[in-house]
Amino acid sequence: MIFSHQPPPCTLPKYLPGTHPHLRHAVVQGSIMAAIHELFPHVLHGHVLSRLSHVDGDPSYASPRLHAVHHTNFLLVCVKSCYYTTVSRSNLSLAVDLVIFVLPPKFFPRHSQGIAGHVLYQASSNSRHDTTFSVDGLLLMCSGFIVDAVSGLAARGKGYFHWDKRTIVHDRSWKSSYGGIDATSQALYRTLVLDRVMGGQKATARHSAILSLPSTFAKSVLEFSRRGWAWLAEQKGYYFRWEEFRSVNKELRIGNQRLDDFFRDEMVSEASEFDYSEVYSCFDRASQKRRFMVTKNGYMGWVPDNIYGKAHEQTRKGDLIAVLFGCSTPIVIRPCGSRFQVIGEAYVQGLMEGEGMGLLESGGTQRQSFTFC
Repeated sequence: MIFSHQPPPCTLPKYLPGTHPHLRHAVVQGSIMAAIHELFPHVLHGHVLSRLSHVDGDPSYASPRLHAVHHTNFLLVCVKSCYYTTVSRSNLSLAVDLVIFVLPPKFFPRHSQGIAGHVLYQASSNSRHDTTFSVDGLLLMCSGFIVDAVSGLAARGKGYFHWDKRTIVHDRSWKSSYGGIDATSQALYRTLVLDRVMGGQKATARHSAILSLPSTFAKSVLEFSRRGWAWLAEQKGYYFRWEEFRSVNKELRIGNQRLDDFFRDEMVSEASEFDYSEVYSCFDRASQKRRFMVTKNGYMGWVPDNIYGKAHEQTRKGDLIAVLFGCSTPIVIRPCGSRFQVIGEAYVQGLMEGEGMGLLESGGTQRQSFTFC
């Protein structure tokens, strides 16, 4: 579990009944990867997306892979249902034999790197793990290093739809490791989307649009409608996650600033419908069962949010952030006597591409052995 990373789910597309009894058509005006992550989070990871140049005949479903079929007027993605037979979210439960996504080309530009060109996290660079288990199989031993500690936390989730403002932990002494306000704002917008967008590519400057995504649906819907952005204008039932994140955490202190100081509600004219759809969907993916945090050394990111757990089962101020050799993401751990407890994976902006290995090599931290119980 520690040495794998599954893409989390994203915003659920709108479903329309198909003409064939065993088919459902999802018309998605947003990120194709977001839609696939929502429906098939466990299938996508580790499988190949096959490009087909035409739509003649039926794709083969014998092998465990997704099939992306390009046509001049649409992108067709077919997934064999044997990997995930029931789709559930909120009050929707849909059993399917086959799912087909059809996207207008303006929502899926044909990038040169291709749909399979994912940029993976490499927190431990190309290091190899040295994992062993105790004789009884109850303890896991491996090597890595401590790179930071949690110093501030946004509100924790209480179930799927609510966040507890009383659980906010401020870090008034936080100093950004990224630099000035512009560099810190860039780190923030990258953090909010896990620095990964459509096709698994890294976020770019256009994804700063999330900093001007209106804080409430009431503020945004008129502008979405005025611009003719029908899909975003219909997100009333799903916009709650962004609304609550902004509202509940607006006074979260990160150093001498409030989290809300980094945002504005006026949408920028140069940002497109695709830009706003993409950051909206990617934030929804990023924030599910995750809690925004800042660290002792001036980083920001996400840590596990046990939305149905008790207080002692949550990420806490002082929990350690470690990089384990062979692990693609940092993890949050907690000392437990001479051993450690794994809280879960972490996203730390600025430590996802092997930067921590440089700290180790320069003597800024030390290699150590961990025993996890």
